[in-house]
Amino acid sequence: MDGAVSNRSFINIHFEETMTANILQHCVKKIRNGLLKSSSHDASVKTLLITGKNVLWRHWRDAYNWSENAHTFTVNHKLTPSHLDPDPAEKMRNHLAEEVLDADMLHLMMTYRDSLSGNCDFLDSTIRLLENTSTMIKIFRDKRPIRSPADERLQQMQKVANFFCTWEDEILKGQMDTKHQRMSLLSYECRDDIQSCILGFVGFVKQSFKSTPNCEITPAMINSDVIENMFSQVRSTHNGSNSNPNLAMYGNIVNAIILGQNTLSVKSNAKGNGEVFSARPLQFYTKEGIKKHGKNKPKLANLNCR
Repeated sequence: MDGAVSNRSFINIHFEETMTANILQHCVKKIRNGLLKSSSHDASVKTLLITGKNVLWRHWRDAYNWSENAHTFTVNHKLTPSHLDPDPAEKMRNHLAEEVLDADMLHLMMTYRDSLSGNCDFLDSTIRLLENTSTMIKIFRDKRPIRSPADERLQQMQKVANFFCTWEDEILKGQMDTKHQRMSLLSYECRDDIQSCILGFVGFVKQSFKSTPNCEITPAMINSDVIENMFSQVRSTHNGSNSNPNLAMYGNIVNAIILGQNTLSVKSNAKGNGEVFSARPLQFYTKEGIKKHGKNKPKLANLNCR
């Protein structure tokens, strides 16, 4: 499910309890975009507030400038001006968004706070936000498989989800008017996507172990590359360039893709560096065989499509 309003309305209308999962990159970029708008200026669209302290994009700028000017070797060598002032094209780059919210950025912000003299608790909420975003990124980038529903990483993900829920409840149940509530929180779409990403992943893992107890799930392999590749083929490869195929066209296209295409993309995140982390081709078998039209056509049994 993408962030279209029609899709959100469809899910909310028809499903009370559903397991939908947004990919991490989408959520991280939306969090970063919300932080970019957070400022203490009077004309600012956002002034994020957590436990009574502001979370401002200026904190990232100050930490970066301190690291560049006060040290021969920077504390976080990944940061560049493109991270802090991305243009429209750079805002779409996944790594630029992740690297301002990961564990390295958390380390820089904590080191910067320790270097300040006097009252420096104004960074506490910023660091608390980074603690949760870095945990989320670390787990989704982990190549160690999850072999049990009691895995500690699932509990950590639940704590991250609780943090964002607590932040939202704190603002919405406070004494602010509606305008200041919207300014103090990330957008509704962003908050909804965060919960969908985390709870969808946790629900997917639990459901997988319920149906296949001995399975292994590698968090770093969870992505939507296969689905997006399929949609791109639906819209462009078959029936010409048609972004709105009708039902009859869509059915034939899906059959053609399933029978003739491979789910493994060389450029996808699921490819991995070795056989252990590579996605497997689509396989299916039929017990009855497939009947073809026409006379004297043989049946195909135990069909194995790769």
